[in-house]
Amino acid sequence: MNKCFKQKRHISLLLVLSLLLASSFSFATAPFYVNGNLVAFEKAQPFIDENGRTQVPLRKVLEVYGARVSWNLASKEATAAKDGIEVRVPLGQKYLYRNNVVIPMDTSAKVIEGSTYLPIRAVVEALGGTVGWNTSTNSIEISETIGNDGSVNPPQNSDIFVALHVDTSTPSYLKLLKEQSLAWGLGSKIEAYVTNDRPYSWYIDQGDTGTHSSNNCGPSTVTMAARWFDKATSASAQKARLNNRPLGGWWYSGDIDDSLTRFNVGYSKTTLKDTTTMTSLLKAGHIIIVNNSMDGIPLNEDATKRTNRFYSFDSGHYFIVKGFVQVDQKIYFEVYDPNSWNMRYSDGYLMGQNRYYEGTALVRSILDWYPTLVVIDK
Repeated sequence: MNKCFKQKRHISLLLVLSLLLASSFSFATAPFYVNGNLVAFEKAQPFIDENGRTQVPLRKVLEVYGARVSWNLASKEATAAKDGIEVRVPLGQKYLYRNNVVIPMDTSAKVIEGSTYLPIRAVVEALGGTVGWNTSTNSIEISETIGNDGSVNPPQNSDIFVALHVDTSTPSYLKLLKEQSLAWGLGSKIEAYVTNDRPYSWYIDQGDTGTHSSNNCGPSTVTMAARWFDKATSASAQKARLNNRPLGGWWYSGDIDDSLTRFNVGYSKTTLKDTTTMTSLLKAGHIIIVNNSMDGIPLNEDATKRTNRFYSFDSGHYFIVKGFVQVDQKIYFEVYDPNSWNMRYSDGYLMGQNRYYEGTALVRSILDWYPTLVVIDK
C-alpha cells in the first residue's frame, strides 16, 4: 500500500474526528464499513471517548472483520484472533498484547452500561488491518492491509511498542519510558520500542569485578551474556579473566569467543552493515555483544539524562545491545554498558543499565572499530 496515501487517510480521519468532537454531531452517525460490508449497530453504539478515540462494541465490528472474539471474565480481557494473530485487550489498561507482545495505546477498553467497548483503530491495526475515512461517503472504512505478494501485513505507520522476554512488570517500564522520554533526553514521541530483557537481574558493573576491573569490560560483557542465556550459569567476570589474560590487559575477539564457549553460551557472528542489521536481530529476540570506540558516542555530562556516553573513557569498549527505541523518528539503542563504576541516577539506577546510545553514532563507532557482531542465541 502507498504509505503516503495511507498516512493521508489517517490524517484525514483525525481531522474528521476533531471536527466531530467540536460539533454537536455524534461519531456514531457515521456508518462503518468492514471490507466493504456495512455494519449495523443495535443497542450499543460507537462513541468517541475522552481521548478522542473511537470505541465500538466488543463483537460487532471485529466479527464482521473475520476475527474470533471472546471475553475472559476472570482476567477482564477481550481477545480477538485472526490469521495467526491473537490480540488481547485488558480492560482499563492503556496497552494491548499482540501475540504476547506489549503494544501501548493512548486510551483503554471500557465497560459502559454492561457493554464492553474497544478502541477500534488500535485493535484492528494490531490484527493487521487499516482504519480510514472515506470523504466521498462520509464513512469509516476498515480493511486488511494487503502486501504486493497478497499477504496481509501490519500497517507500517502505527505507533508500536514491542517487549520481548520480559516479566509482567514490563507495562510499568513502558509507562515510565513514555513519561520520562523527554526528561531522559530521548524526545517527545515514542514510536517503537523493542527490549530483550529477562525477569531477573543480569547486569554487571565492571567496577565490582576485582583485579583488572578497569580492563574488564570484555569479561563483564561475556558474563552478562551468559546470565541472559542461562539464569543458572556459574559464569563470573572473575572466572572469565582468570581463564583469559589473567595478568590483565584488553580483551580481543578471540577472548570473547573462548569465554562464551567455556560458559556454554550459544552464539553466532555476523557483519554489521547498517542500523537495520541490529534492529532486525533485536526484533528477532537476540542480544548482541559489540566492540566499538567510545569516542564515536557523544559525551553527555548531564546526570539527569540517559542518552549517550556518561564517562570520559573514549577508546575500545565491549558492551551489550539489548533493544532499541524509536523516538521522533530517531533510533536509540538500549544497552547494558558495564562501565558504571557505581555511578547512579537520582532514582538509584546504575548509569550503564538501560542506557540509550544514538543509533547512527553507535553504528558508525562499531564500523570504525570492529564491525563484527556477536549474536547471542535465544
